[in-house]
Amino acid sequence: MNEGVTACEISLDKKEIQIIYNESSVDLNEMIDSVEDLVYNIDLTNS
Repeated sequence: MNEGVTACEISLDKKEIQIIYNESSVDLNEMIDSVEDLVYNIDLTNS
């Protein structure tokens, strides 16, 4: 999942991860599945 990810911010209190990524390098559905498997909410921003 790290390939194509520019930055990541994790809030343990809010159980949120904010990910900045390059959409040409990342399969968005795979990234969403991976994050949801960790029981986090998703806030994705394209770089």
